[in-house]
Amino acid sequence: MATSVPWITLRSILLLITQNQFLQYGGDHLYVYSHINKPSLGPRLMKYDTLGNQKWSVTPGIFVSNMIVDENGNIYLVGGTGGKCYVQKFNAEGNNVWFSYTEGVSYLGGMVHGDSLFVCGGVTIEKPFEQI
Repeated sequence: MATSVPWITLRSILLLITQNQFLQYGGDHLYVYSHINKPSLGPRLMKYDTLGNQKWSVTPGIFVSNMIVDENGNIYLVGGTGGKCYVQKFNAEGNNVWFSYTEGVSYLGGMVHGDSLFVCGGVTIEKPFEQI
């Protein structure tokens, strides 16, 4: 049965003044990541119930290029800055569970399947194509 979320249009319009925003649904809640520029609030990860009530809001501390939510409401943020790429997990209560990074790889996306998290990305190779 689909859940009606009448406030989603208002929230979507509000997010248009931001950059790098994501909406995901999982564990009967809506998760929003947004980097708010005006006013300058920085990156925020927020959880809302189906009535539009905000449950929590946290600052992830990384620039996010993708957000993945599993059926239990765990949130995985994928992104990077400064030549490092990050994966950060928050539980359904908004607590940071773990954080991992690597250098030289650009994380672009991912998915959860069962108990496994899969992320994909790219590497920049600075050699002529013929030498690869």
